[in-house]
Amino acid sequence: MTSAELELETELEDLMGALGGSHPESEDESEFEGAAQPPRCTPVGTQVSANHFTCTPIEQALVATTLGKGFPVAALREVVNSSAARAVMLAGTAASSLDIANRTAASRIAFCSSFGVLPDFVPAWRATLPGPMKWRDLGELIAIRLRKAAAILDGGCIRYFCWGNKVYCPDCTDPPQKYVACSSFKGRYVICIGPSFWKSWLARNETGNDLTLLHECLHIVFQSFVGDVFHDIQQTVLNRPIGNAYCYTKFVACINRLPAPRWMLQRCTATGPCAPMTLDNFRFGGEELRPQHTPLINQIALMAAASRDTSCPVGTILVKGFTDSVEHTVGYNVVLGLRRALSVKDGITAAIRALDPAIAAAVIFVPTTFGAAQPVGPNATPAGRAKNRRVEVTLQPI
Repeated sequence: MTSAELELETELEDLMGALGGSHPESEDESEFEGAAQPPRCTPVGTQVSANHFTCTPIEQALVATTLGKGFPVAALREVVNSSAARAVMLAGTAASSLDIANRTAASRIAFCSSFGVLPDFVPAWRATLPGPMKWRDLGELIAIRLRKAAAILDGGCIRYFCWGNKVYCPDCTDPPQKYVACSSFKGRYVICIGPSFWKSWLARNETGNDLTLLHECLHIVFQSFVGDVFHDIQQTVLNRPIGNAYCYTKFVACINRLPAPRWMLQRCTATGPCAPMTLDNFRFGGEELRPQHTPLINQIALMAAASRDTSCPVGTILVKGFTDSVEHTVGYNVVLGLRRALSVKDGITAAIRALDPAIAAAVIFVPTTFGAAQPVGPNATPAGRAKNRRVEVTLQPI
């Protein structure tokens, strides 16, 4: 980190210290070692107690107008309680899938489609953080944050309001008609419910509601435990959206095989497809796959096939071929790059077909060539030229 980033991190620690005394979950599981478990505000299995759900007669009438019929306050409270309970389970499943012992090809591709890197990626700024940490790679860090959000939901310490109002939720400046739910976290945890939440419930389209409650709790985690400033630093240095709550909920939906709302997917920005995987050191002037390429070819095929067990299956595989600058002429290198791309395409297709012929037929390959353009190593050295004789493979979810 730069000195400016470290200065911001120091400010963050002061902020977290000031917040610690005002939040019931300030003792929650930390990204660092040595934190205690949080207290609970309600009995196990009760996310929303009667005194933590407010719905005045006027607000109850607004909900009734939205739904076209009235419901008792206790029934509305149970709707929110059930949604929170499902969100806790979804987050727990997603977090468990990121535990190193539990990772599968499906969880790896779901993570990559949401965050742009594989879960075993270790950001360089991890080494700059003070004290021992509980996470070894990005997958474990995301799992901690998902579990923290689930603990806030399951702890019963959130105050819910059946109709949005900035008096209840100071951070929710938009009218409730513009949101499904909105959260505040200054002094106490609050979630205000918007009319879209009730409409989705009545239409039995509850997945979006469950993910929304989890999304709002992630905002609480980012602000109250990690700090939005530090997330900005992480996201800038890593250039990945690990401070974007929409990407967390996208991953949760994906790994639980649930359809996330389109508006939620569209706001998981800056990811696009999974980061490219590279097969390099092709023979000088040749396009044939070499033995050292086989493990990665098989891994790519397994991830593409396993993605069919998620709600974000791989639909397109981009295959980009490159050469070094001394192999042949410019025109020949363009053709050579394409031949390498086609060779990798054939290898991946055969590997997927061995797993499931139907999946091999469904995936669309897009081979392209860049010739000697975009070198990743110095063409003046043998090692650099070997890196440039490469094919980059990118998995793109539907």
